[in-house]
Amino acid sequence: MLFIAACTPSPKTHSDSPRTQNAELTDEEAVKIRVEKRWEALLARDMAAAYEFETPAYRAVNDIASYRSKYFNQIKWLGITVRDIARAKDLPDTMNVGVILDFESQGGHPGYTRVDEVWVKRDGLWWHVSKR
Repeated sequence: MLFIAACTPSPKTHSDSPRTQNAELTDEEAVKIRVEKRWEALLARDMAAAYEFETPAYRAVNDIASYRSKYFNQIKWLGITVRDIARAKDLPDTMNVGVILDFESQGGHPGYTRVDEVWVKRDGLWWHVSKR
């Protein structure tokens, strides 16, 4: 499970770049790393970093302000676990990813929910597909 300290954002390094991918990794391993890095940014409320994982097509029509606005809520995100990664049937450059998100509600009650994500490979890079 990936846990992020809310008050201590991690320093940026070259390996945090969405363009950094190891050619020796399987597609599933590469996607898992990208999913975890994106959620690391979301948990730290670093929307600029998380935004960089969205497809270039999404970023061409959605600015960071609109992206940022869809993530403000009354729930405190605590951590994630990548549960499953599967290649989409008949779509070799698409992965379906299941993530378990641990959270604390406004009243302080712990909980979890499953988040299903889609990631696509374009020009050798894996990108998150936003639902809107």
